[in-house]
Amino acid sequence: MLSNNDRQTRELLSSDRPEDTSNRIFSDAYPKPIKRDWVLLLGHFAFALCGLLVLPFRPGVGIVAIAWGGSCAFLFAFIIVKKAFFNRSALLRVKIVGGVPIKPSRVFLLVAAVWLIALGGVLIILGWSFGPVFIGASAAVAAIGCYIVIGLSVGWLPNRYLQFDPVESLSAISDGLIRCNGTTLPALLHRHSIQTPWC
Repeated sequence: MLSNNDRQTRELLSSDRPEDTSNRIFSDAYPKPIKRDWVLLLGHFAFALCGLLVLPFRPGVGIVAIAWGGSCAFLFAFIIVKKAFFNRSALLRVKIVGGVPIKPSRVFLLVAAVWLIALGGVLIILGWSFGPVFIGASAAVAAIGCYIVIGLSVGWLPNRYLQFDPVESLSAISDGLIRCNGTTLPALLHRHSIQTPWC
């Protein structure tokens, strides 16, 4: 016998009107770009533009400003585009294979690692006269990139995954909890699975 919770869930997921399901379940599920995102994008873009202006007079300073400001501006532009795209996308139906770990893209991590190593190298080489604090921060950026490459090579990364394990009834688990290695735990762990009902 199905509980009221299970019956309502099945009705939503098997509805002949997917647009209603989207509005009821996934409305405002992904955040829109906020004012802070735009301020950070414009600020770093202006910083890179200043580097471009001083490039003919002080090439080292100009390249450092362009490398840092341009990298940060690209990052925040990516965040804004991602937020806008997923916020406007209507998620109508999702198909997931149960019991299979869903891991982040290794290619994305590798690209990010190469980017950090290159950025850190440029900042160290051309910003050597900026003092030990700047050099230390630049070395930390490059070290993070090296750590990601090593982690990808030996299998440390990606170390997080999401896994859905189908069950017969939603009433078998508590709301707001997940299952990790067979034990119900809060959803703050690196490796976790979520149990969903068969539909």
